[in-house]
Amino acid sequence: MNEIADIKTFENLAAALALGFVVGLERGWSFRERGEGTRFAGLRTFMLIALLGGLSVILSSVLGELVLILGFGALALVLAAVVLRPVGNDRGITTVIAALITYSLGMLAGLGLYTIAASAAVVTAVILGLKPVLHGWLQGIERNELAAALKFLVISAVVLPILPNQGYGPWTALNPYQIWWMVVLISGISFIGYFAIKWTAPGKGIMLTALVGGLASSTAITVSFSRLGGKSEGLRRMLASGIIASSTMMLPRMMLVAAAIEPMLAQKLLPALAVAAAVGGLAAWRIWPAGEKGAVNLSELSATSFDLDVPLRFGALLAIVLFVSAAARAYLGDPGLYLVAALAGLTDVDAMTLTAARNMSLGLPLAVAAGVALTAAAVNTLVKASIVAAIGGKAMAWPVAAAFAAMIAAAGVVLLFF
Repeated sequence: MNEIADIKTFENLAAALALGFVVGLERGWSFRERGEGTRFAGLRTFMLIALLGGLSVILSSVLGELVLILGFGALALVLAAVVLRPVGNDRGITTVIAALITYSLGMLAGLGLYTIAASAAVVTAVILGLKPVLHGWLQGIERNELAAALKFLVISAVVLPILPNQGYGPWTALNPYQIWWMVVLISGISFIGYFAIKWTAPGKGIMLTALVGGLASSTAITVSFSRLGGKSEGLRRMLASGIIASSTMMLPRMMLVAAAIEPMLAQKLLPALAVAAAVGGLAAWRIWPAGEKGAVNLSELSATSFDLDVPLRFGALLAIVLFVSAAARAYLGDPGLYLVAALAGLTDVDAMTLTAARNMSLGLPLAVAAGVALTAAAVNTLVKASIVAAIGGKAMAWPVAAAFAAMIAAAGVVLLFF
């Protein structure tokens, strides 16, 4: 192994730390009420154990597999010694694990693997030094929040990776991975939004989630925020403003997608999308409740944010729309491109923007390509207004629908003259 370790080595160590964090999170939360010295092993200990395992694998690649056996044996002896101690004694093992890691770091340095040794030493020191911060953080986690985190890890880290990322059925319209990815995305945005609201002022958490999440999927933001608004009346105006802001972020994303395939299409779309984005930004600013902090009922908010029912139903709807869109494209071809754009816009804008850009190389006129892309965007925007009405209620839907109508009208007028 070279002195300058490749990035894969650090990725492996980071993955080991992440795995230790997941297990340690659950154990640390379960033991959080126990007094100092009576916890068997918590968040820091499991992270250090995982780091020890990762370092042992690196050492074994140089010194042989015996290192793995010795490392596991030493860990087993330490754990056995702690378990067999009288209950009244200090049962903490963090320092012992840190000592084993330090020994491994010395071996790495002796082998000339200075970069890995130095990085792992810093990480170990940071983990040890974060004791009060991590323990205080664990004290603030509720049981339903931990259960939701583990549930989200199941759908994202267990189910998603095993799903095939390819099309099935007629016209290969149904991709299990992509459909489930939308379920994960909606659940993840709801999850992040909940903690952003809990740990910051509600307004900051909502707008940050909207702007960042809108770059990934404004539809997912719309579903998630509508769910929150249906249960938290005091946050509805903020959430409505966030939905408009996230949909505004969709417009520059369309520009980037078009520019990556066909720069001429991006130039054609620029005036209409720029005006629509300006209208959307102004609407989001006007709707934002100035001076209001918003009353937050975290118990109701968590029940809504952590419920997988809506994401699963949306995934099923997405599968239906994808199938219908593929059928329309197969039977109607380019003459039915606007209808296909309207159908595709029910769930996605980027796919239709890419389709329009690629068809330009096959002779599709620039004006038609721009019209197709904007049709998908307009339909997608109207669908999001319908989602707000269906999930968040009419009171939340009115300002969103008005803003969306203004954005669509502005883009249409500009497209006619430019």
